[in-house]
Amino acid sequence: MALEAIRGEKTVAQIAAHHEVHATQVTAWKTELLENAAAIFGGDVLASDGKERIRELQAKIGELTMENSLSYGPLPVNKQIEHPSWGPPTPTIRIV
Repeated sequence: MALEAIRGEKTVAQIAAHHEVHATQVTAWKTELLENAAAIFGGDVLASDGKERIRELQAKIGELTMENSLSYGPLPVNKQIEHPSWGPPTPTIRIV
């Protein structure tokens, strides 16, 4: 039924009536299938490859972070940028 709902050849109401179940149940099965289709159809292989790739990328990020911190030193934090034409802020008064 979930595959029928995904195909879209019939409405959810038509599928539910044909199989004598509630339309909400068909929608729930359709949603569950869409969310878990990769795992159902061999997603474990992709998941393990993805986890390895994530580990590699995290290691590379760490390496580049160390290179960056050694090359440039610590970055200034909360440094206020001043521009000559800006000047100090002027207060505004609103009368209601």
